[in-house]
Amino acid sequence: MPALGQVRFIEPRRHHRRVEILADTNSRSVTRRLAREYAKLGLPAYVVTVPDMLGPKADLNDALQEMGESAVLMAVEDAEHITPAGEPRVSDFDLRIGSDIEIAQRILERIEELYGQIVFAEGRFWRFDRTHWMALDDDHLARFIHRVDGAMYLSGEGKPQIVKLNKSRVASIIDAAQKYRHQADFFTSPQRGINCESGFILIDDGGNAELQPHARRWRHRHVTRGRWPAKDKGGFVGSLLAKYLRDATASDDANEGDDQRDSRDKINLMGEIAGVVALGCGTRLRQPKAIVAYSVEGNTGKSTFLQLLRAFPNPEAVASVPPGKFGDEKYAYRLIGKTLNAADELPDRAVRSDVFKRMITGEPVPARDVYKSATDFVPIAQHVFSTNVLPSFSGGVDGGVLRRLLPLGFGHRLQEHECDPGLVSKILRDEPDLLLDFAIDGARRLVTRGSFTIPASSGELLQSWVRDADPVRGWAADNLVVTPDENVISVGALYDDFLGWADEQGLKRDFLPNVKAFGKRLRGVDPKLKFAVSHVAVCRNARLRYTP
Repeated sequence: MPALGQVRFIEPRRHHRRVEILADTNSRSVTRRLAREYAKLGLPAYVVTVPDMLGPKADLNDALQEMGESAVLMAVEDAEHITPAGEPRVSDFDLRIGSDIEIAQRILERIEELYGQIVFAEGRFWRFDRTHWMALDDDHLARFIHRVDGAMYLSGEGKPQIVKLNKSRVASIIDAAQKYRHQADFFTSPQRGINCESGFILIDDGGNAELQPHARRWRHRHVTRGRWPAKDKGGFVGSLLAKYLRDATASDDANEGDDQRDSRDKINLMGEIAGVVALGCGTRLRQPKAIVAYSVEGNTGKSTFLQLLRAFPNPEAVASVPPGKFGDEKYAYRLIGKTLNAADELPDRAVRSDVFKRMITGEPVPARDVYKSATDFVPIAQHVFSTNVLPSFSGGVDGGVLRRLLPLGFGHRLQEHECDPGLVSKILRDEPDLLLDFAIDGARRLVTRGSFTIPASSGELLQSWVRDADPVRGWAADNLVVTPDENVISVGALYDDFLGWADEQGLKRDFLPNVKAFGKRLRGVDPKLKFAVSHVAVCRNARLRYTP
């Protein structure tokens, strides 16, 4: 019965076996007293409440409107069991032997009656919630198990016994439940496509898109804003989103033809980044890359782009773990099931780490929730790092790192009066379908090509970054030529030329590698270089650029 208007006692009838009172937030105390009256009559009595965050007068309908059906189901299952004062709570679970394994089986039955099939993968229980799979809240699961406390069963001698739970027994029951529903590879090969508000957009190998109903079999753990197809795709040109993209990719250089081409490529790249976040396959591309959004000053549109990316999928699909924390299992745990990791740090030491490479390419990474056993998971997140200062690689940077980084420069600064602080909110409110369509176009390009569009400005920015960050690579780009035929030159001669180049660049010799370190770093400049050692170290197929 809902606690609407005057809360009063209604005489139960013979067929009534249970009483549930749906309490408004401001009537909890009176409904609890009423529930106790029913409990005195021997009826199991429950009070269903909603989260305080919904407001002082909220009810179950508010929970449905604001948080969806799952919130209503959770509220009903979390209902307070009210007993007469001084009497122990009695569980309604039907048990035979009262073992932890039996309890785990009964718990799974009850949960799946409520949510349907659940699975345990990557250290979490997952359930399907209308549009996508989502993690089952650990506290909710524990509270569900608490309802077994006080259940009756018969001992081996036929004597009645009572289940008495404690922290270790709850942990043992959860461990047993995990083993019954464990499917380690459940999310490793989801169907390729995009979950949106109107359904699942299936994308085939040719980049063709087809709308399908939401379903468990797609095995996606996120859903994006917007409905597809967009009702007014022709309105994109005059939209706020299109204006933002034009402003963010504009250039102040004089070469108009190249600028237009670069701007178009930047817009395509931004769409592909949104597309890979929507697909949830950042690590499954043929050439996965971490995006480095870079601008020297503010008002360039960089922050707006990251805000749009973060707000595009549901909040549970987004993380903000800096690469310096990738090696920490507690932080790595936060990336399980995430399709986007957007952070504002990019330390050079973290970028050079082995775990950074594994996060970008989707190799298994260990993770651990606090006080729980470690688990391996396969990262799927697209990483986007925002920075105003590109990190220097004081110890050099190898080719593997460079292949995993794609800088996206935001170089056009808007005037203060041209900036709209509410732009992101307006796009999300008025143009979510256009944003989704923009991402779908990017996703289709990625599927057919397998790699990101690389604007000329991004290639140039990466090269200048490398030159500034690693002087050995900068020197090699300017002065070293790999020859197709045998051409022996000593590493010492190359080092002497490197020192002369560094002097011309104004680099202090105190911060330059010695000849031995130079030789080691030179081996990582180009995989085609061949070396040999006799009485001195030599490079067998290189010459200096000015050498005939």
